[in-house]
Amino acid sequence: MNRLRLGVLLCLGWLAAASALSALPADPAAPWKHDDGEVPGDGDPGGHEPSPALGFTPCRKGHANVYPCKNIDLASYMTLEDLGAAPGEKAAGIWGWTDPETRREYALIALRSRMSVVDVTDAKHPRFIGDLPGRSVDLSNREVNVYGDYAFVVADGRTSTVAENGVQVLDLTQVRGVTDPPVHFSESAVLLTDQIQRVHNLNVDAETGFAYAVGGNRCGGCLRMIDIQDPVNPRQVATWTDPEHAYIHDILCVVYHGPDERYTGREICFASAENALLILDVTDKNAVRKLSRTTYQGVGYAHQGWLTTDQKYFLLDDEMDELHQEDPHTTTYLWNLSDLSAPAQFATYTAATRATDHNQYVKGNFVYQSNYRAGLRILNLSGIADGNLTEVAYFDIVPDRDDRGYEGAWGNYPYFPSGTVVVSGVSQGLYVLKPKKLGRR
Repeated sequence: MNRLRLGVLLCLGWLAAASALSALPADPAAPWKHDDGEVPGDGDPGGHEPSPALGFTPCRKGHANVYPCKNIDLASYMTLEDLGAAPGEKAAGIWGWTDPETRREYALIALRSRMSVVDVTDAKHPRFIGDLPGRSVDLSNREVNVYGDYAFVVADGRTSTVAENGVQVLDLTQVRGVTDPPVHFSESAVLLTDQIQRVHNLNVDAETGFAYAVGGNRCGGCLRMIDIQDPVNPRQVATWTDPEHAYIHDILCVVYHGPDERYTGREICFASAENALLILDVTDKNAVRKLSRTTYQGVGYAHQGWLTTDQKYFLLDDEMDELHQEDPHTTTYLWNLSDLSAPAQFATYTAATRATDHNQYVKGNFVYQSNYRAGLRILNLSGIADGNLTEVAYFDIVPDRDDRGYEGAWGNYPYFPSGTVVVSGVSQGLYVLKPKKLGRR
């Protein structure tokens, strides 16, 4: 497919792109590059106008205020304005940090021009602490991840200044000393090189102290490996480009302990690489080994995915597969990883909703999915070996519709010790949620 044509379509917004892209051939071998970043909310936003900031609202008889729900209470909701957003500014990625000294919990929500820090320890009364202004602003994509007590922020989008953003580093222990919030934090460090300028996403392997930058506009969106063991002195140590197809959209890197015993103890990356699942051995950063690159039936855009805790299975979301379906429903692709050199996409989970899927994360026996206009969906993984997932809870932040489009729940963070889950809504803001009655964990 012509890459320029696709980039233009994405930037025109969802309504214009949907009709044009629905006619595209679903050729899994066709290489194309989605290097302009998602453009959420630039098209028809759809749905109702966000409610004013809300306090605790239990889920009763299928609703919490205007929001459809099941087994999830709304602890609180903060508008974009509450998060320090400028007029017209929208939200993007989200992560979290638990202070090891105070045990306080903080949501780190990325907006188009900043990353905002919110104390959600008291989930019913969140407090906006401050923000880290972006080096580049008004961008469609900003993401954050954490290593130890440091946040790492990257940005992607089409502006004349995006190349100046790089990887921003923020020492999160600064939030302990804030007595008069909100404040503007200053970056503790920045990594800005010829290869690390515009970055679409960043994954941190906390066990090895390496971060992996992917996407963006350098080296064709290749993999950039960054030593962050000294967080205020991050170092790019190597890059790797797949000669078959350079662009990597998202990645998850772990020290491997799964079923393929050949790679036990190796550092393995699972990359969502546009038209395929790409598996890499990155133990030696200067001699990356490609173990496999595998496409699948129905591929639209391999967007993001996560491993089960036993590393036997990989759950992949495809951001554009709905465009090729006559009756589109949100679909999760399940992969068996017993052989890393030949992973098998063996089943799919088809949701009742029709929303575009975006980001998902596994915690224990559950996967927490952010599916844009369908909101947060929580699925039980106990039947995954048989190809069966079961939805046990949801909180829909766009009540009036669940169709395709880049609007609604961008991401979530389910790893707080308290059980609180935070969700970023593109045109809505921050949802602080309390799941309940999920069954076996």
